Amino acid sequence: MLNRAFFSLQENWIPTWVALGNLFLNIVLDLAFSPLGIWGIPLATSVVNIAGTAALLIFFRRRLGRIQFGEIWTSFVRVFVARGGFRRRAFAVWKPLDSAAGRSVGGQLVSLVPALAAAVAAYLLAARALRVREMQALLSLRGRLRRG
Repeated sequence: MLNRAFFSLQENWIPTWVALGNLFLNIVLDLAFSPLGIWGIPLATSVVNIAGTAALLIFFRRRLGRIQFGEIWTSFVRVFVARGGFRRRAFAVWKPLDSAAGRSVGGQLVSLVPALAAAVAAYLLAARALRVREMQALLSLRGRLRRG
């Protein structure tokens, strides 16, 4: 996401230089962690990804000024709470349909499609009720598309 943010700001060299730095750091850490055996490679990759993300955040903060982590956290919590009903609703619709429709491909579609539709509807309603900011942006976009 941070890479895309820089590209949208027409500053594509920042993520490019960070990616090159990540490549170099990955080589160094792969060699440094090689005594750990097979676990050294994913450990090096994880450390490099964390370092690259931190570097992009630092550059992004310099570019935009303050990043509103409090608002990001609030939005994350609201989305997390909204998704809670998603799983329950999908299972509640899927289970009886699955028992009735059987295990054929058609039967699986008959049970899965309504379950997914019910789950998405539950999520969207919960997100709207919790006033998830991103949901409000989607709804305003929908209104603009209707007018256009």
